[in-house]
Amino acid sequence: MREDLRDPVLRSRGVAWEADLTGAISKCFASVPNAPSGIGFALAAHWQGALTWWAFSAHRPLDDYLTDSLRGLITMLLREPVPQSP
Repeated sequence: MREDLRDPVLRSRGVAWEADLTGAISKCFASVPNAPSGIGFALAAHWQGALTWWAFSAHRPLDDYLTDSLRGLITMLLREPVPQSP
């Protein structure tokens, strides 16, 4: 990763990916009342960090860990429970 950050082409791709990803996530919350400004960045950053923390212990399936982790963060940010998917 350190080498990727030193490469201006790869760094530029990362900047574009961040903008696309955070924008797409933010759009998902466009109709949510009182959704915090910057929720797309917060969720993307949390997801990347959660992935790192999961890798240290990996005692649960990654999908389950990330689902629970992101759901918990969304609940904190919106201050209301996130509905479960069917």
